Amino acid sequence: MGTLITYGRGRGIVTGTGMNTQIGLIAEMIQSFETEDTPLQRSLSIWGKVLGTACLAICALVFIYGLFRDTHLADALNGGFLNYLETEQKDIINLFMTAVSLAIAAVPEGLPAIVTICLALECKG
Repeated sequence: MGTLITYGRGRGIVTGTGMNTQIGLIAEMIQSFETEDTPLQRSLSIWGKVLGTACLAICALVFIYGLFRDTHLADALNGGFLNYLETEQKDIINLFMTAVSLAIAAVPEGLPAIVTICLALECKG
């Protein structure tokens, strides 16, 4: 252990210095400490990935549905698919922007606040 002498005389035997003392062992344990996620953090991480994947899938479906909703496949195939894309470029860009807006709106900004409030209410009651 560490020693602090403020007054007087004495003799001592040094058995270890630096990291070879009890204080050094405690310092080593503190330095080697690894943080682990709590069960709540792991659960929120899993749910976040599931919700994110579901939202992206829904946005992709909305985009694909919008592409084929007013499309006459015979006209697109006869005139060439690239020509069809050029003539409908403005509508396709608007549809893409709509899908991106839907994805952004699906991200829950208040999720951390909601989890904090729910945990506070659970601990209180």
